[in-house]
Order: sequence, then structure tokens, then C-alpha cells
Amino acid sequence: MSLLTQLGATLGICGARVRIDVASPSQYRGGEVTGTVTLAGGAEPQTVEKLTVDLCEYWVTGSGKNRTHHERTIERSVAAEGITTTPEQESVHAFTVRLPQAARCSRRREGWVLRAEAHIAMAVDARGAAELKVLPQPEILALQRAMRDVLGFTPTDWRGDEPVVRYTFAAPEWARGQIDGVTLALFADGSTVTGELELNMQEHGVGDMFRAMVAMDRKSEPLAIPRDQLLTKRGSPDPQAAAGHLYRALAAAGIAGVRPA
Repeated sequence: MSLLTQLGATLGICGARVRIDVASPSQYRGGEVTGTVTLAGGAEPQTVEKLTVDLCEYWVTGSGKNRTHHERTIERSVAAEGITTTPEQESVHAFTVRLPQAARCSRRREGWVLRAEAHIAMAVDARGAAELKVLPQPEILALQRAMRDVLGFTPTDWRGDEPVVRYTFAAPEWARGQIDGVTLALFADGSTVTGELELNMQEHGVGDMFRAMVAMDRKSEPLAIPRDQLLTKRGSPDPQAAAGHLYRALAAAGIAGVRPA
């Protein structure tokens, strides 16, 4: 090979290339992420000291000129070590990383990315990346979908950047005379989903209006539900099963007219 080709490989112009593929781009909190890294040789043989995959969390703050991108590495997996690339040949290497149980859920300005890197001796490292969409655990999604699709509440907001996932809903017509809305605050860990069903009560008089002004117009019912009761046999969210638990929580809070589960 020519000296020019060797120089290009060293500078990363015609050197090794990296591609990362994920078994599923959508993942649940706490889930195991599997995939492969494909290492393709360039114009010259090169020594790859190690091939790594970083699980990185990112979020954006500010806007315009004050917009700042933040990123931190949560876990590193070494997919391979001590590889010599062959010109124009490919090798495929498996990797596994695990998302935290309290992983930040993906939204427009926050989420997760996998970054693969071939650490090449005496040359520019080859890099590749793949975006991940991180969702709340399926048990939490079962409760959220039950509130929306079975009980008829209207989603208005949600937050998944903290360990407790919070979903806010406006009340449906059948409950509107008693409550303005509810918030589900949920955390899944071990064998149980724990949290609260927080009710924003409807104001019916001067006393209720005063309580609303000082944020005393809220009730809450604790939730502690075995995770296996919120899933289908295939392990997917089961809104119909989750609805029974929510009906009972609403009834315990004194909401009249709750349809029986």
C-alpha cells in the first residue's frame, strides 16, 4: 500500500469503520439491551486494542444560544479485544448492557444512545452510534393505558426523568362531578409496582375553593400491586387486568359511580 493510503488510515479517512445494531430500538426501564457491533476493515490492516459499547444518558437544557447538551456514560461493555482488521473484511461482535431500573424515559430533549468505539493503536478511533427509545416498565404502561383506554381518563402530561413516573389525567364525564383529574405516581422494582393514585377533588363551595387555594383539595390512595398481575402471559402490558386495581383505588377514595371491575 502507498504511504498516502497508510496516512489516510491513520487519520481515519480510509481506516476501519464501526456500525452498531440493536436487537430492538425500544426498550423498557431495567431491561437488557443486546446487539452487535460490526467492525469493517479499511484500506490498511489496523490493530484494534478493544471494541467498546457505551450506554449513555443525555438531556438538553436551555434554548437558543443557551442550549446545552449534557451526556454521561452509565455502563461500558467490551465487545472484543486484540483484533487486527483485514482490508475490506468485516467481523461481528455481540454486546449486552442493562438499563437502570430508574432510567430516564425518552422524550424530545432527553434519552439514551449507544456509542461504539474501536480503539485503534496510533490512529483515529472509529465510532458509531445508535439511539435507544426507553419506555417505563410494561407494568407501569399497563396502569397508564388502563386509566386512558379502560377508565376513559384523558392524558394531559407525564414525567419520566425521575425514579417515580408520573402521569396526569383529566377526569372523564362519569367522574367529573367529583374530581377534576388524577395523577398516577408509579415505581416498579422487585416484584411490586408501588406508588399513589392522587386525586384532584372537584370544588363545590367556598370551603372547597379555599382548600384548593392552599393545595388541600387532594386525596391519595396508596398502590402496591404485584407486577405479574399487570402483564399478559407473553409479558406485555395488560390494561384490562390493571383496570381492576384502579377501580378499587378510586372506590376506596370515595368516588361514587365507579364501575365494578
